[in-house]
Amino acid sequence: MVIHWKQNKIYLFFLIPVILLFYVAVSDIYADDIEKNAANTGFQLLENPVNPRFIAMGSAGSGSSGSGFSYYNPALPFLNGTSYLTAEYGQYRRADLKRAHLEGIVFLKEWFFGISFHTESIEDIFPVNIWGNLPGYDKPFSQQFTIISLNGGFSKWEDFAFAVNLNAMQDRIEDEYAYAYTFSGGVIYIPIPDRLTVGLSLLNYGTSTPMLGSDNKKYLGDGEDIPMNSRLGITWTHSIKEIPYSVALDVVYRNVRDRDKSFTRNIRDRFTVPFGLEVKPLTPLAIRIGKRFNQSTEIINFGLGVNLNLLHVDLSFVIPRLIDDNQIKWLTALTYYLR
Repeated sequence: MVIHWKQNKIYLFFLIPVILLFYVAVSDIYADDIEKNAANTGFQLLENPVNPRFIAMGSAGSGSSGSGFSYYNPALPFLNGTSYLTAEYGQYRRADLKRAHLEGIVFLKEWFFGISFHTESIEDIFPVNIWGNLPGYDKPFSQQFTIISLNGGFSKWEDFAFAVNLNAMQDRIEDEYAYAYTFSGGVIYIPIPDRLTVGLSLLNYGTSTPMLGSDNKKYLGDGEDIPMNSRLGITWTHSIKEIPYSVALDVVYRNVRDRDKSFTRNIRDRFTVPFGLEVKPLTPLAIRIGKRFNQSTEIINFGLGVNLNLLHVDLSFVIPRLIDDNQIKWLTALTYYLR
């Protein structure tokens, strides 16, 4: 019997979510009791989204064309269909947060390869508790997170691609360091060309080292699993009276235990649902708005993009929900497509 890939590809695609749900259930059953792990002591900035286009659309981008393969889906470059270079920079001055992201992709017939470099830093951190500054800690310190991702993907079809990432990370808190190496994988499927795109990814499978002092000796913790995300994204593209629009929806599962170990609360709080809309009233202009539902620190996201042929300029803003906050987080990016 001859098995045709084109015919059975659909069955394979729907089998992947079943495997994902099985993995989620098994990981909950066999998860160890975590006390001092990476989720509680470091690598927090790993979950800060990238790509101003996706951020403006509520951080929904697992099935959309754009940069950020290390954060959303390793197979994303397939949707761009061409080599590109992108550079991002953003700030959130209220929290002394600065961030930068560089990414490049090269297409070689049926293969594509890429590399990204991402860094974020927070300055002037004071250790505090509910009563104020801790005694003996009157000097501020800083934190910096850095990640380098190598990407490789394959597709000889017009509607399906898969790719993997290898990620190397460092998280520095004051004078202590932790390192981690993780693995990510993802697929893209286009059931309706130029209309419907679906993406599925498993991100950051791996563990960290303990926090190490300046002498590279253990300082804190034993090294635990890095917070791993599973993302399922759907993007619908169409037009109304010749005005193009795109609607993107992601379902994100964060596989990490809460400190109270409450199973019911764990499941509810682990899910976020990014949702966004992009409208192009003029050929070079895109207006975007979105929200990450079940993300308590964000109220709404918005932004715009300008398409200058081979050069794209994108800008996003996030209005956070923090006490007495009066500033917004912004991020901008320049992308050059080598068509």
